[in-house]
Parts: sequence; structure tokens; C-alpha cells
Amino acid sequence: MNKKTEKKLKEFGEWLVSPLGTIVAVVILIAIILVVVSVNLVRKTIIDGEAEWLYEEYDPASDTIMKVMAPTNDESDGPDYVGFNVLFDNGVTSAQFALFEDAVSGYAASKEMELTRVSYLKDSYSLAASYVFDFKVVLNKDQETLKVRIDSSAGWKDVMGAKVELWNENGDLVFELSVDDSNICNYFSDAECGDN
Repeated sequence: MNKKTEKKLKEFGEWLVSPLGTIVAVVILIAIILVVVSVNLVRKTIIDGEAEWLYEEYDPASDTIMKVMAPTNDESDGPDYVGFNVLFDNGVTSAQFALFEDAVSGYAASKEMELTRVSYLKDSYSLAASYVFDFKVVLNKDQETLKVRIDSSAGWKDVMGAKVELWNENGDLVFELSVDDSNICNYFSDAECGDN
């Protein structure tokens, strides 16, 4: 070290042990400790808060891990739909999926079944024809398995003229829901249906 640097270090050391230097050093140290503690408290609050309302559960039908929110009240927002990304990846639209959800809800209501989960059965998807999607679902983890067909081959190739058919494991048609002029606006926004 050269003499100039040694002199500056000596002056800084003397200033640091002076009353003003000690106060400044203590204030800086307290500020660093407060920042570290605050960051850790915020992080712990976020992790603990998330743990109270979110947990992971394995869904055997779709072979996926689902994130589940704990119920906030006695009313349900409807069943959880698990593992259906494969349908969207293969061309099923949100309107077609809404039609499928309505068909499953209608079937459950006709059976007086409380529906909590609808799971896509892994590897069950196939394209039966253009705009005709076949797959299987499992209701309430393992209560019942249904074969589903979303047939949009008529009409707009989306939902106009589309139908969803549900079959049981014996191959019997157990529920059907079709879209026509009377219910088409259930699957489109008011603007798309011409309402202002």
C-alpha cells in the first residue's frame, strides 16, 4: 500500500471510532438488519398465506398434479376440470368446451349427482372425423367414466349445430346436448350474438 492509501485508511478508522462514525455505522447496521428481517417476513407471509389456500393433489385419471384452492364459503363454484389441455392443444375451442361443461352438468343434475371433479382420462383423446372430438372423462375421481363426443362437423365448425354426446361404459347414450338458434347465445358474447 502506498502512503496516501494508508493515510486515508487511518483517517477513516479514526472517524469510525469517533462518536459520529459509531452512530452512522450503527444506523447502517440496523437498516441492513431491518431490510433482511422485512424481506424474510414478507416471504414467510406469502408462503404461509399460500399454504392456507392452495395445495397440490394428484389426479389419477389425468395423471396430473392439480392445484386446489380451499373453499372460501359453503357455496361451490362448480366442479374442477382437470387435465383438459390436450383438447385445447388439438383444436377444441372455448365455446365447444363450454358446451361440454353444460352437458356434463346436465347429466350430473339428471342423476342427482353432486359433481366435484371432472377429469380427462389420460390418453383417451382421438379425432373421430373432422371437427369430431372423442375422449373419456372420469367424474368425481372414480365415481363414473363416460365417453364424450363433441361433434362440431355441422354448422359453423364451432358450436352452431354442434352436439355433445355422453355414453356410459356399456356404450349406452346417457345424455345429449345440441346447439341451435334457441341457445347459441349461451356460447357467445352479446356482441357476437348481435345484442347491443
